[in-house]
Amino acid sequence: MPVSERHGAGGFTLIEMVIGITLLGIALLLLVGTFLPMLHYQSQPIYQVRAAVLGKSMLDEALSRSFDEASDRSGGTRNPLYCGTVSGTEQTISACTSPSSYGLDSSEGSSRNFSSYNDVDDFDNFCATKSGRTALTGTEIAALLGLDSSLYQSYQVSICVTSAPGWWGLASRDDVAKKVVVTVTMPSGESMPFVAYRSNY
Repeated sequence: MPVSERHGAGGFTLIEMVIGITLLGIALLLLVGTFLPMLHYQSQPIYQVRAAVLGKSMLDEALSRSFDEASDRSGGTRNPLYCGTVSGTEQTISACTSPSSYGLDSSEGSSRNFSSYNDVDDFDNFCATKSGRTALTGTEIAALLGLDSSLYQSYQVSICVTSAPGWWGLASRDDVAKKVVVTVTMPSGESMPFVAYRSNY
């Protein structure tokens, strides 16, 4: 009886399949290991843009206020009134707030609603590096500025105000300028500082 010859059936053996799957798994692992860190960098620009919005908004809020609690808010340039030391035709109202007293005045209570603040050093209430003070959350700011609070949930904003006499070259005077530093901490933990000066005019 003749033995029939088997023609090779097209296909893979079990060993070839196992080797192929193993090689495919290693290749995918290398690809994922290469591209996974890039996902972190793709979200950074979004965090930075949102941090810039918060930082600029809070800087604008602070700088739109009077220089000091004792500043003249009536406007006009004919006979301006200033707090602190003056010269020439300028007139003084009273002494400016001392740097150790920056923050909310006793008449302003302890409100975190910065829309009611009337001078730039009130924002020192949010200086997280000072004892007893805490930074604003992104959600608080978004609610007060009318922004979408879900976009800013994991952000923190610290606002510190210091006297800046050196800005005008008058190192011995605290009534010349105030330095405002807004530091936005992003969800990634990185901080982005924004700095501006408010002069006594």
